[in-house]
This record gives sequence, structure tokens and C-alpha cells, in this order.
Amino acid sequence: MTIICPRCLTNILDNTPAHNSVSRRDNETIICNQCGMEESLVDAQLVDLDKNPKIVERENRMNEIVTRTRPV
Repeated sequence: MTIICPRCLTNILDNTPAHNSVSRRDNETIICNQCGMEESLVDAQLVDLDKNPKIVERENRMNEIVTRTRPV
């Protein structure tokens, strides 16, 4: 079964969960390694979000996922 990364909607996740990354946003959503690295760089403030609207879009998408799955 092919599973697409819920953060970028581009990369295909590996069938072995340990070969992917876990989102730092909720510590449970499986994302692709590229998105995992991107989240790390954003958290370390090594990315200028003003110059990277695509990253902001992916961050917003992940925040929506976290909000939807968080218990009320």
C-alpha cells in the first residue's frame, strides 16, 4: 500500500515505519524524512519563513492535522 506524506503531500512513505520520521508537531504523525528535516530546521530557526512560502504552507497543513487529531 502506498502512503503519501501528510505534511508535503508529495513524498511516499516507506512501508517500514522506522525508515520515516515522526513529526515534531505532535510526536506521533509519521512524515517523510525530508519533512522531518525541514521541521528540525524550522524549529532551530535556520529557515527564513518569509522567503519560503512553501514551508509555511507545509507547516500550516501539519498544524491543521495536529488540531484535528488532538482530543478535545
